[in-house]
Amino acid sequence: MILDFERKGGLAGFRISITIDTTHLPNQERIEIESLVNKSNFFILQSNSSNQSIKHAADYYKYKISIKKDETEHVIETTDLTMDDGIRPLVNRLVKEAIKAKKSG
Repeated sequence: MILDFERKGGLAGFRISITIDTTHLPNQERIEIESLVNKSNFFILQSNSSNQSIKHAADYYKYKISIKKDETEHVIETTDLTMDDGIRPLVNRLVKEAIKAKKSG
């Protein structure tokens, strides 16, 4: 499974991103990330971000997640304000991994 993740926006407008190929992860990490993907029902979620500005919410984050599993690829875009609650644990994990990669890189 290959995950491409990007978060941009926020108060300072910083962008973080990461690509994770779960086949190259230690077994426990692979299981954890793939479990988060499965629990989120990622492959049936629809993008729910809006290009329209939201009043009083100029500093929210925008997320783009692309996941390729076998021959299936699915992409969603969402924001802090429109994110489906089921995907929030996956997003939180990907943010953590992206920040960790940025600090070590």
